[in-house]
Order: sequence, then C-alpha cells, then structure tokens
Amino acid sequence: MEDMSETYSVDDALISLGFGKFQTLVLFYSGVAYAAEAMEVMILSFIGQAVQSEWNLSQYEKSLISSSVFAGMLVGASTWGIVSDNYGRRQGFLFTALVTSGAGFLSTFSPNYISLLILRFFVGVGLGGGPVLFSWFLEFVPAPSRGSWMAFFSFFWSIGTILEALLAWAVMPTLGWRWLLALSSLPSFLLLIFYNNTPESPRFLCMKERKYDAVHVLESIGRMNKKLLPSGELAFDRKEGVDELDASAGDFGGIHEEEMRKNETSFVRYYASKFRCINTLYKLLSRKLIRVTLLLWMGFFGNAFTYYGVILLTSGLSGSDKSCRKIKLFVGSKEGPNRYEDIFITSLAVMKNTSCVWAGLVLSQTLFLAKMPHKSYKIFSGCECPNLSKWYSGEKTVTKVSNTEVPGLILSAVIVDRIGRKLSVAAMLFVTFAFLIPLVFHQKEVLTTTVLFCARICITGSITTLSIYAPEIYPTSVRSTGFGAANSMGKIGGVVSPLVAVGLVDGCQQAAAVLLFEAVIFITVLAVVFVPLETKGSKLKDSV
Repeated sequence: MEDMSETYSVDDALISLGFGKFQTLVLFYSGVAYAAEAMEVMILSFIGQAVQSEWNLSQYEKSLISSSVFAGMLVGASTWGIVSDNYGRRQGFLFTALVTSGAGFLSTFSPNYISLLILRFFVGVGLGGGPVLFSWFLEFVPAPSRGSWMAFFSFFWSIGTILEALLAWAVMPTLGWRWLLALSSLPSFLLLIFYNNTPESPRFLCMKERKYDAVHVLESIGRMNKKLLPSGELAFDRKEGVDELDASAGDFGGIHEEEMRKNETSFVRYYASKFRCINTLYKLLSRKLIRVTLLLWMGFFGNAFTYYGVILLTSGLSGSDKSCRKIKLFVGSKEGPNRYEDIFITSLAVMKNTSCVWAGLVLSQTLFLAKMPHKSYKIFSGCECPNLSKWYSGEKTVTKVSNTEVPGLILSAVIVDRIGRKLSVAAMLFVTFAFLIPLVFHQKEVLTTTVLFCARICITGSITTLSIYAPEIYPTSVRSTGFGAANSMGKIGGVVSPLVAVGLVDGCQQAAAVLLFEAVIFITVLAVVFVPLETKGSKLKDSV
C-alpha cells in the first residue's frame, strides 16, 4: 500500500516524469504562439512602403506604425504578466491571443491611417504577452534540462520570421498588404481552437492551493510520457497559496486610514492587498526582490542596448569606404520583392546550421532564389522601387552578420546547463566586449566583418540566456510579471540604443560609439554577477 507519509514536490514529479510527449506538445503549442508573435512583429518590415504609398504618408507617419506596436508591447509586457500570475497561465495566454489575433485581423479592414495606428497598438499590447508563454512552458520542464529546452524554445522566433518572409513574398506582389495582415493573424486564431485542451501549470495550481487539479495535470503527464509519479503525496508550501499581503490585510481592519498614513509602508501594503495589480508589482519591489529586480532590469537594458548597437554598427561600419553616412537597417533599407527574398534567404541560411533536415530545403530554395534577377520592380501601383544591386555588393556585410542569430541560440543551448546561467551571460558579454575593442579604431572590412559576426553571436546568446535566467529567479507568484517588467526594460534599451548610436556614427565618432557600448557591457556584466542566485538545475521557487 502506498505510504502517504512520503511527499514529493512538483519539481520531484517533473524529474521523475522526464521530458516526453506531453512536454513536446506543450513546446509545440507555445512555440507556434511564439512564432505567431514573430510574424506579427516581422510584418512591419513588409507593409510600411505599401501603406505609405496607398495613403500618401510622410516618412514620419510611416514610422509611427512601428512605434505604435512597440508602445503597445511595453504596455502589454507587464499587464499580461499580472493577469497570468493572478488568474493563471492559460488565462494570460487566452487574452493575449484574443487581442493579438483580433486586432491583427481587424487591421485588414482599416479605413484610414488613424484606425490602423490604433489597431496596431493593440496588436502590440497582445504581443507583450510573450513572457506568459515563457513562464508556461518553463513550468513543465524538468530542472536538469530546463536551460537547453528554453533555448530551443527561442528557435520558434526564427521559424516565425521565415514563415512571415515567405508569406509576404507570396502575397504582397499580388494581393497586397491587407491580405498579408489577414493571413498573418491566422496562426493565433488556430491556437484558440485547441485552447480547451491546454493544461494549466501545476505550479500555479499549487500556489492557489488547487492540489487536486495539480495532481490531475501531473497524472496526465505521467500517462502521456508513460512514467509514474513518485510515491507519496504532492506537497507544497502552504504560503504558496496564501498571499503574504492578503494574509496581513486583516491586520488593518480596525485601523483608521489616518493612522495608516503615519506609517507609509503599512499604508502601501494595505492598498496593495486590496488591488491585485498593485499587489503583484509591489512584490517585485519588496525587500526580498528589489535587488534582483533592479539588477535584472539593468541586465536586460544593457543586453538589448548592446544587441541593437551591434546591429547598428554592422550597418554603419560596413562597406569598403566606411564613410560617414546614414545608417540603413537591413530590413528597413530594402524595397520590392527582393526584400522578401533576402530576408527569407538569410533566415534559411542560418537555419541550416541547426538541423540536417533543413539542409535540402535551404539548398534548393537558395539556388532557386539566387537565379532571381536583381533589378527594379513594380509591386505597388505607381510606385517604382529602386535598383537593389548596390545592396548586394556594398552592404553584403549586413547579410553576413545577420547569419548569427541561430548560432547564438545554439551557443546558449550548449552552455547554459553546463556552466550555469550567470557565468554563461557574463562570459558571453565579456567575449562581446573583447570583440568590440578593435573597432575603437578603423579596421579593414574583413576584420570589421569578423568581429561583428562573432560579437553578434555572443550577444544573441547572452540575451537568450538572460531570458531563461529571469523567469527562473522569480517565484511562481510573480514570475510572468517580473519577467515581463524586465523584458520591458530591454525594449526601452532597444529604443534608446539607436538614438545614441546613430548620432555618434553619423557624426564620424566611431570610437565614442564603440566605447559607449563597451561601458554599457561592463556595467551589465557587473549587474549580472551581483544577482544573488544561480538557477542551474535548481528547483523553482513558488512564493516570495
């Protein structure tokens, strides 16, 4: 007879059940959702010129379309985390999918520029729910292999960009931007069809003291993976399901508000206990988490600042003359059907490094596309797109360095479970720092290309590993909110970086630009090193 005096935790159960068919299905479902998000972000690279041509928009108005999406992502990153941490991972994902797919599809019927701007803002709000997907999948993965599988999860973003480029290539020249918007929203709609079959995180269920439901989910994992749960009874810390602030709220029941105002901390805690959103955000800045939160914010800001800085340096320092000229981003500088071809080729080229299965597809598509003539095209009525031959010759460096995304993900997957999260991030940042040092002075194009290629591999691996590290550090009760807030700081870093770098490089101050990025990397390394926790192979916390 089973000895009910024995107990096991959710972590013990996941280790016993292993990574099997159940987790594979969760990975596929959440991965498709992540790829769908990538498609909605990538679509901005394709519709801008068409919309500008149709509605006679200025360059500033055109750029606001992208800005509105990223503004929405800043709002959504923390909002959906709060929903997920208070009402469940499934609920958080449901609302993000509804908002993203709904607003994305309605964008198809935008009668004017303002309506498109508003709808794309709400698409951005939905896209801000990415941290919910990370948290949901993370909480089903056994601790020993958690880092590698989370790095693998990031590959779905690359898959999404490939699919969107292929879709745009097929749709834009014939059907136009409205059809591209409509078709790009379909993956999110398809995920909603299978929503009722998605499981809730057993960690969240334990936190809410829904032990029976948590055991039911774990038993489902066991049946599908053909493994047995550990003997005994599922146990969890009772404090997991009882919020500390809720528990202390009763202490204020007979206290007059004026008395509470005398003690600012008590007053904040009282109102935090009454409003869940304030409660969750208050925890991030509580005495136990404020150090971790601020250091992670610095880490995400610095990583994103450096990541986009390397991209801008790639554009600004490439070319044989290296003259001071306006920086043209890889995607933003291209027009016409060749834009889709080249993004597609680049994405496929990097995918060939990950799997032999892709090799045949990569080779056949690359050879096919290579036969396409590089000349002027008319894909928008009355809009002649410029000759692109210069891009293929003068800006080939951009293409080469763009082929580093997947190698960076592979690097992260290989080392994250071997040397740990902190050391992985710090080491890759340090190597990025080293690779950028030669660029303080003007170098030959071959050396510039090489160091930027290697630097982007390392910074991609660093930001990927940090995205694994952050949700592991935070307890279940604030995991999605904490990761979402840190992710928002990364987006701010991505916005600030071009504002600084473009001015410096355009002003022929290459050394100043590189030294600025070096300083940011140095501070970011210190921030990561001082995070007081290593999560490699460790059990996830459930309460503050």
